[in-house]
Amino acid sequence: MTRIILALLLLLLSFLAQAQTEIAPVEAELSIGRHSGDCTGRGTCSFTIGSSSSRLGKPAMKTTAKKTTPSTFVITIPISKLSKEDELNMAGKLFSEIKTNDEIVFIQEEPLILDDQTIRSLGIDKRYTKIAPGAYPMNITKDKVEITFTLTTTE
Repeated sequence: MTRIILALLLLLLSFLAQAQTEIAPVEAELSIGRHSGDCTGRGTCSFTIGSSSSRLGKPAMKTTAKKTTPSTFVITIPISKLSKEDELNMAGKLFSEIKTNDEIVFIQEEPLILDDQTIRSLGIDKRYTKIAPGAYPMNITKDKVEITFTLTTTE
């Protein structure tokens, strides 16, 4: 009987240790468009956790974000929250026009520096704060879009 209790206790402890290392997604706000100007064009003009990210009157959409490495996170956006303009700004064309063999990337035209609260909430290494201009992997499914950002240092 003692062996069974000890085995169950060890099993429970290993489960708890695993649960503590699992990173849960956090709620975030995202605005699609270039950071400068009027928040139009390709990229994200704002991304925050814990404070409003509305930029230049453009409403921010509710999303979730999850850290995947010390400098990488994935934003998940429900398709239902995206306008046609958002689709164009994200993929360069409407999602319905994307063909099976098309390379799908999210283009960030201008750099975006994330605020301290967003970095802390994601659990990202504080040295990495910038979404640099470039192409980022984007996965589009029937009900969501996932964009994987790898942050760089601001130096």
